[in-house]
Amino acid sequence: MDAAQGLMRVLGGKGLRRGEGAEGMLRDLLCLSVFGGTVELHKVVLYNETVKTRGRARPSASVDETLEVHDTQALPPGLEADLCALVARCFPGELSVQGGYYYDTRPDRVVTVRRGGVLAGFRTITFREVLLGGRTVKVAGLGIAVAPEHQRQGLGTRLTQRALALLAEHGVELALAFLIGRSAEKLLRASGFSRLTAPVTYLARDDGRLVTESMPAYGLALGASALLEEIEGRGGLHLGVGTW
Repeated sequence: MDAAQGLMRVLGGKGLRRGEGAEGMLRDLLCLSVFGGTVELHKVVLYNETVKTRGRARPSASVDETLEVHDTQALPPGLEADLCALVARCFPGELSVQGGYYYDTRPDRVVTVRRGGVLAGFRTITFREVLLGGRTVKVAGLGIAVAPEHQRQGLGTRLTQRALALLAEHGVELALAFLIGRSAEKLLRASGFSRLTAPVTYLARDDGRLVTESMPAYGLALGASALLEEIEGRGGLHLGVGTW
């Protein structure tokens, strides 16, 4: 049995965490070598607890953390540039948002979170009224970006909770989000969103052609309505001109 296999057997599969790679293995092997060639049971237990504690560690929320809502028609000086810069960092290879902080339609609101005065993440909100079964439904499109160094620390949850509270204040009936990547899926599901299987369509701004959204769509019906079931039953949702 080689060193790596031995380490994993001794630690019960807990020694290596995702992202640590060779550096984590060397650190773990060094720790075991300090214990000596024959590892006593109580030392194994002690080391297991050390590894589990290290795995659970998450940076605590900064005491200097501020959450704000902005009207995008009156953004504070410099904020739009900060939003664009953050999107460029979060989605470096995504040409559809290159040079901006939204895809197609300028949002109406943006919820921002700052840590130490520096923008750490934001959620965009785009209000729209769409027709469904002959009536008008108030819909809000959501977008999100969180700086890589601040991810997995609860910022996405806090941004989403504040955004949903704002939607309730505005009488929104349906929140809708599209996934550029899979990283936000867990956040949306934890916030009550469900995957829409029915197609979501819109008219392209440049030539008016009918476009079927290719990214996965997740919806949340607000006010305990059955909108998602109705959308599925009607075979889809049409957003009108443009998406977000």
